[in-house]
Amino acid sequence: SDVNNYQSTIVDKAINDPHSQVRQSAISLLNVISYDKKAELLDKILAKEKAYNVIGAALTQLNEIDQIKGLEYAKLFSEENNSSLDINIASIFSTQQDVKYNEWYAKKVGKHDINFLYELCGFYNIYLLNQQEQKINSAIEYYSSLALDQSVNRYRRFICTASLVSLKNLLMSHTSNKSINTNVLSKKIDESIHDIKVAERDEELITRYSEF
Repeated sequence: SDVNNYQSTIVDKAINDPHSQVRQSAISLLNVISYDKKAELLDKILAKEKAYNVIGAALTQLNEIDQIKGLEYAKLFSEENNSSLDINIASIFSTQQDVKYNEWYAKKVGKHDINFLYELCGFYNIYLLNQQEQKINSAIEYYSSLALDQSVNRYRRFICTASLVSLKNLLMSHTSNKSINTNVLSKKIDESIHDIKVAERDEELITRYSEF
């Protein structure tokens, strides 16, 4: 039938098309065509694919079907250095409670491509909601140290400060983690933001910080 032919064409392009953008687009279409062997297909693609944009698309879709497999592949690709793929991985890690992913996030926040950093920090903050108070404290101190360091790129400084504001908002609205004292952490964030504002010398950032 026409439907089966269309499915076959999409599947073939997802695996075999020479252009990575076409493979990525074909993977995105798998949701539309309700392909019943999607998990097997994505597994097959992730086992051999080399293009980061295709890996990211396949990883996100596989994780929606099978979170155990999705996490396995996210861990496998977590040592790659690709800013876009890191966002797919950060999204998957953000749902985990295991403390070991903290180090991965912290390393990325200090080095990550500015264009993707705010999104990455957003996932890091979601991850932090499930951590012990000590880890959240350390993250606040880390964001602050980057934001206070005038030798750090100004946009990274700004994103770290904005991420502190976002983290405070998240902590105040998600109180399900009983092991943390949100008031103490919120006060620490307020103090950190105050210190950042006082220390900042960049005129544009001073203006932007007045909104916080």
